Amino acid sequence: HAGEVVVPARGHELVATDDTDILEGIARCCDDAALRARLREEAFVDKFSINFGMKLRNPVEETIFYLRNDDAIGRQIKREQVSCFAPSQFCEWYLRLYVRSRDDELCAAATL
Repeated sequence: HAGEVVVPARGHELVATDDTDILEGIARCCDDAALRARLREEAFVDKFSINFGMKLRNPVEETIFYLRNDDAIGRQIKREQVSCFAPSQFCEWYLRLYVRSRDDELCAAATL
């Protein structure tokens, strides 16, 4: 595991990009041509997301809340009524770069 990056909220075009294109962009940052070629062969990109099981939708908007003294009638609450600790972004994308070799020089090039 050479590195991990959380994709910014506005970086969805990066998530839609093919893994080989992302790896190529990382390899272009390497100055040494031989090291760049090895990086293309020895490294791979893994994209994954962490969400609340509802993709980009707010899970609070889909939850029914009940009063303590009246559990017969459920209701939905507005965003303003929810704790300020509730997240405003409901899906995070991560990009991880893995290098198959344990060569220090190659790993250093991958982390640049």
